[in-house]
Amino acid sequence: MDDPRQSRDGRSHVVALDVQVPGDALGAETWSAATADAIAQVFLPADAQFQRSLVNHSAGGDVAFRIYHSDEMAATFMPGAYSDVAVAGALNYSCNAWPPTPMAASSNSGYGQCHIGIGSE
Repeated sequence: MDDPRQSRDGRSHVVALDVQVPGDALGAETWSAATADAIAQVFLPADAQFQRSLVNHSAGGDVAFRIYHSDEMAATFMPGAYSDVAVAGALNYSCNAWPPTPMAASSNSGYGQCHIGIGSE
């Protein structure tokens, strides 16, 4: 939840969420890229429009982000609530293996967790 001062209506709103396979299936159940994508999109605002994909390179491996724009989000949150202040209404999601394992050591090529949040990454 955000600080109510971060929203235009003075109320708290969800700014990020994680969706993952059930706890009893962690490490055993995985999602295909298409399934992970479909699951993440359920949590996007109805007016979200795809903008672009980007890859964040880090020591833990590359993470692909899908960036969207929502006029509804832009009307809800103050610009300071975004990680990328220049793009009001931006939101993103990325999906990865869960529990996290270094890509080189992972025998699991599927996804088990998606993170959805406001901002462009």
